[in-house]
Order: sequence, then C-alpha cells, then structure tokens
Amino acid sequence: MAAAVVERKDSLLNGRSKTNSPLSSDRDLAEMTRSLAEIDHAISGLADIAENEHEGAGYDPTHIDPASLGLFARYLELVRASRLEEASRELSQVFHMSLDRVTTATRFFARSLKADPTAAENLLELSAAALDDSDSQAMRAMIKTFGFQAVESRMALEVLRTRLNGAVV
Repeated sequence: MAAAVVERKDSLLNGRSKTNSPLSSDRDLAEMTRSLAEIDHAISGLADIAENEHEGAGYDPTHIDPASLGLFARYLELVRASRLEEASRELSQVFHMSLDRVTTATRFFARSLKADPTAAENLLELSAAALDDSDSQAMRAMIKTFGFQAVESRMALEVLRTRLNGAVV
C-alpha cells in the first residue's frame, strides 16, 4: 500500500476525490483502505471481547486458592478433574459419612459447578457458616452446596464444626 501511495502522491495531494478522501481518488487504494478498515474493525471487536472476558480480572471463581478451602481443598480439586469417585471418598472422610450418601452429594456439587463455576464459593462459605451462623443457616449452606437432606446436613454440620474447632473426630 505504501508503494501505491508514493506512486500516486501527486494525485492524492491534489485531492481529486468525490468524497474529499485523498485515498478514494484511486480505485486500488480505495479497495486497500476499505480492507484495512475491515481488519481494523475486526481487531476492535476482538479487543472488546477480550476486555469483557477479563473484566474483574482480580477475581476468578474458577481459580479459588486451595489453601483457603481447608478441608475441602482436595475435594474441589478432584471434582474439577472429574474424578467423582475419589471426590466422594474424600468427602466421606471429611464428613465421616457413608460413601453412598456423599456420592449423591458429590454428583449434586459437580453438576452445580459445571452449570456455574462460582458454585465453588459455596465450599468457602461452608466453614464460615459452620462456625459463625445459626444451625438453620449452616444447614441451608450444606443443602445449597451438596443437596443434602436435613438429617444429612445436621450430621455433616456436627462433624464439620467439631473438625473446625480442632477436636479429633
């Protein structure tokens, strides 16, 4: 394009154009300009998409720091790796519950996580809820996270509170 511009510099500088655009005075240059404008538009569109994807870059619910999850760190890692049987065994150990009870809970959590990656935050909230919230609020957090029934929620909550308070279970 630079060579074409230099070759036609006199006609471009004299402004022989219907649109007052010096580049439109030559058909080849006008076509190159139009192509460059389309490329520029496409690049701008990509930049907008990239900005939208990186909004809130300091916060990414899909990359929660495992250290902040405490008892649930290994569990989340296994669920994210789609190793649900191992994740169920891990949750069974965390809550001291039978494998059949926590297998359903793990499937529930995995579906929730797949539908909404921010569901991983529920694991962060469980420990705080167990220590700070009322029984009913903490049980609701268990139900929200694992789909437990009331009895299962109560059992898991008691074990979690005991473990978080440092007692050996």
